[in-house]
Amino acid sequence: KQSLSSAPHLEVQLRPPSGIAAKVAGRTVFLAWLDQVNQPGYYVYEREGMEWVRLNATPLARPSFRLEVDRDGDFAFAVSSVLSDGSESERSEEVKVRV
Repeated sequence: KQSLSSAPHLEVQLRPPSGIAAKVAGRTVFLAWLDQVNQPGYYVYEREGMEWVRLNATPLARPSFRLEVDRDGDFAFAVSSVLSDGSESERSEEVKVRV
């Protein structure tokens, strides 16, 4: 008797999202990127100095994010793909905006 766990399964390639773009309206930053097939969630990061800080506690289901910023200046963002088991891709190319 064969158990389900030994059944062949599709190997999912964990890739960072591509096509990340940002738009600014006042102090609101809108981020969007190309949806990844078989990748149920996304984390959004903001660069603060040399560190990357994750902005969302749970993975986003849609390939977009809206953020209100509290100051004028330059900002850099990146996105990673997250699988349902919690594994995470590298971060995407960064996108920079001036608010």
